[in-house]
Amino acid sequence: MLEWSYSGINISLPGAGGPECAGYTPWSQRLYEAIFAAGLSFVLIKWSWRRLKSTAPLIVKDYQYSYKQTLLVLHCLVFGVELGFKLASGSLIWVLNPCHIITIIQIILLSCRPCKEVACLFRLHMHLLNGPLLALAFPVLNTRLLPFECAVYFVQHILLLLIPIVILDQSTIYSVEPVDDLSWVVFSVGLQLVYHFIFLLPLALITGINLNNMLCPAVSDPFSGPHYRVIAMLHQTALILVLGKCVACFALTWNGQSLPWSIIPSEPSPVQKFSLSKHAAETALLDTLLDSDRELVTDLSLAASSWCWSDLFRYQTYLYDKAHQPYGTSKDTSSMDESSPPKLASSVARRRSKEDEVVGRDKRQT
Repeated sequence: MLEWSYSGINISLPGAGGPECAGYTPWSQRLYEAIFAAGLSFVLIKWSWRRLKSTAPLIVKDYQYSYKQTLLVLHCLVFGVELGFKLASGSLIWVLNPCHIITIIQIILLSCRPCKEVACLFRLHMHLLNGPLLALAFPVLNTRLLPFECAVYFVQHILLLLIPIVILDQSTIYSVEPVDDLSWVVFSVGLQLVYHFIFLLPLALITGINLNNMLCPAVSDPFSGPHYRVIAMLHQTALILVLGKCVACFALTWNGQSLPWSIIPSEPSPVQKFSLSKHAAETALLDTLLDSDRELVTDLSLAASSWCWSDLFRYQTYLYDKAHQPYGTSKDTSSMDESSPPKLASSVARRRSKEDEVVGRDKRQT
């Protein structure tokens, strides 16, 4: 059914496919590697998925970049030329390679309206850039025979690395998670294992085409050997863990933005909920009542208010009077707490009137 998509591939070329490439490693080894990769990916995705749900809400505000449409048109043009080469040579199945999938993801990111799904997709794709980097470091060009096909290869992979650096902005949907948050990194590792060993490997065995080098190593692979897939799992996992963070740090530094280091919880922790003591609550309430012209402050913090020396004197006098019960009965004083602001306000008003009487008496005497 899919023969039309790979009928033009020359399997006699090294690393393209064919019986020799399919028999590079025994079936039992592939089965064990696939089972191990499936189990590991399940653990990684399960671990990271819980932490993805507990992260802070993503920024969905969008900024209309002046060059965003230019990047979109250029990316679509290059990818369209690449698809034309694949259709002309009868090798459209190569579109399933991860670099082409990342190209489609970036086109979606540049063309969709701002939403939480786009923000999640951007953060995920930041940790899928190991493929374009390897394609530039160890290019496989022996299967590209048409004119300008090699040039399009390099232009496409350079764009894959350049676009995230250009559009990354912490105030838009193209934002990244904090540097010490590894949930998106681990999630991308699990997805890549699933895509390679659960999807690409069976399809490569069925078609006999070496999709993303799952049947045999590439001609430019420095770790070629019978265990090249296991070695690739190790060095690619290490590369994924650091590459996305390095690209994000470089892009933020280049754009003059600070690096996000701490994870902001979506809900306050129990320590944060009860960190405001009873004394601090009374202080904030008194601070609000002493300044009737000021709007009600939302941050219950004494340091956040604008105090003058007279307010500080009244505050200290209030604490002393409350401790020694200078006025009212013990019943009235004991009931005056943070839950009864009218009584507290009347007490402050009485204290103000006493101060005014003393000041007026002094003026009359003078």
